[in-house]
Amino acid sequence: MSTPRYHQGNGQAEASNKTILDCLKKSLTNKKGKWPDELPGCLWAYRTTKRRATGETPFSLAFGSEAIIPPNIIVPSINTLLPNIEQNSKERATDLDLAEEKREQTITRIAAYQQQLLSSYNKRAKIRQFQPGDLVLRKAFITARREG
Repeated sequence: MSTPRYHQGNGQAEASNKTILDCLKKSLTNKKGKWPDELPGCLWAYRTTKRRATGETPFSLAFGSEAIIPPNIIVPSINTLLPNIEQNSKERATDLDLAEEKREQTITRIAAYQQQLLSSYNKRAKIRQFQPGDLVLRKAFITARREG
């Protein structure tokens, strides 16, 4: 059941939930019971922070452009005050055209990152070779209840 369509099986949902819960724990030190107020900020931080493995934010991979941070929406900057509709439309179309290329570059970065992790793991791993007849300790999984 370990497929991209079944996130519970490959740990992606658990990993992202763990990160979001860590953010909530850090922001709720003195605000017990206020997690619904803090959740949007934690989600925003999670979605707009670049990941080490991909080098991109989840938002930019999903939508093809970077997100506008809330202060720029509330307190407009020069970029949001004087928008040029035509220029904005052209840039948005370019961003969407380049989104697939960005995703392909991200897949390449992930493969390189996984190779780097594998090589660092292999440096520390002890290679052991067993021959027929060698005694090894194996872990016994007891699934039945003991009666008595």
